[in-house]
Amino acid sequence: MKNTQLFKYVTTLSLTAMLAAILNGCSSGAPQIAMFRGDSNHSGVYQTEGVAQLEQLKWKFKTEDSVNSSPVVLDDTVYVGSHDGYVYAVDIETGQSRWKFKTESKVGGSPLIVGEVVYVGSDDRNFYALDKTSGEELWRFAAGGSVYSAPAYDPNKKTVFFTSTDDHLYAINTESATERWRFKTGGAIYSSPALHQGILYFGSHDGYVYAVNADTGQEVWRFKTNAPVYSSPAVKGDTVYVGSEDGNLYAINLKTGQESWTVAARAAISSSPAVTDTHVFFGSQDGRLYAVDLEKRQTVWKYKTHDWVSASPVVNGELVYFGSYDKHFYTVEIPTGKLRWQFRTDGKAAAAAFLLAVYPVQRAHGVVDQLQLPMIAAAIRMVFHHQTTIAGFDFTILHRVGQSQPLQRLPPVVRGDNPPPEAAHQAFHRRGIGMRQVIEVKIVVTQRIMLLWQPTVARFEGLQANA
Repeated sequence: MKNTQLFKYVTTLSLTAMLAAILNGCSSGAPQIAMFRGDSNHSGVYQTEGVAQLEQLKWKFKTEDSVNSSPVVLDDTVYVGSHDGYVYAVDIETGQSRWKFKTESKVGGSPLIVGEVVYVGSDDRNFYALDKTSGEELWRFAAGGSVYSAPAYDPNKKTVFFTSTDDHLYAINTESATERWRFKTGGAIYSSPALHQGILYFGSHDGYVYAVNADTGQEVWRFKTNAPVYSSPAVKGDTVYVGSEDGNLYAINLKTGQESWTVAARAAISSSPAVTDTHVFFGSQDGRLYAVDLEKRQTVWKYKTHDWVSASPVVNGELVYFGSYDKHFYTVEIPTGKLRWQFRTDGKAAAAAFLLAVYPVQRAHGVVDQLQLPMIAAAIRMVFHHQTTIAGFDFTILHRVGQSQPLQRLPPVVRGDNPPPEAAHQAFHRRGIGMRQVIEVKIVVTQRIMLLWQPTVARFEGLQANA
């Protein structure tokens, strides 16, 4: 297959989405199951021809909003979700849409293809099963929160697994579309579960990495990091590899759940690692891709970009592929850490040191309405393009009771390792503030640790925040 054909899975305004699809589905013989990171272990390693040199872009497919979903390829079709609320099936040769399915909100997770069915979650709190050929809905399952994760699948149990921001990991029987079990953590879950030998591995906003029995839904072990875990674990041998917002990549013993070793980056790690027999690769918000020697247990090289590397790398042969918020897609040689080629995308990757957001309260409740709170996170996502978490920042919550009253600070200052919806809810609840008279809530996000940008000032409706 020509290199130009292999590089055709570019979607407008997406960096993360370019990673999985560039190699996925290109090997001889169409797989019956296609998924995020290439396999149920989430290795991120693809045994195929690869793209040694880039010749040109063959096509690009435009959606109506940004694409954070990593495409999945099966046979001659690319399947991908978009923040415009659609799931798309795109012809691999022409770049033309074959079908699209409309959900009620953005689709940020990657699809899972099993036989003739496409499984995908949405921010509308539903998990969908779609006909692979027509895109028609077969069934849906209502979760308690948004579904950002890519699903895992157990063919023996006919069960699909996904996580949700309602703090749960779900197991759904694909034949009956009914729940088998659910497992509750202490926080929202964005991490996609890896499935290895009957055990599911995933991270949670509560800072833990969990191992859960896929058959029973019972906890096997949990491992504590020092910040939320949005990275999706990768399993290799007897080790689980996963990044944390505390800036560490953890190697955890598969059986005991104990730390084997760690490698520190200079900023948060939301990128999901790729693991070979000799190396583990991951990106960081310090703008670097890290290559760690598994035998030496230390970083052997770092490739510096000009902005966050939150996308998950893909490995093929002696090359590693990854995207950056600096609008570029990179291919780096594994033995040397040197650039092989790069491609500039059309996407504008937004990053900022802080955000000033306004949130009008329209309902009278004892605490902030949970249905309205995601609006705060959505506003922050528009600037940061990073789910709902901004690790390393402080959130100051201000509120006003009545038109004539000034804005008042709501102590204590909420640290950036809580997402704004949970932070606001907890802070108001602790103070016992009723919302019947509160007409406005402002959240000021100020820089605390990250030093990737020069100090700036943001102004909004007369309120000023200094980074």
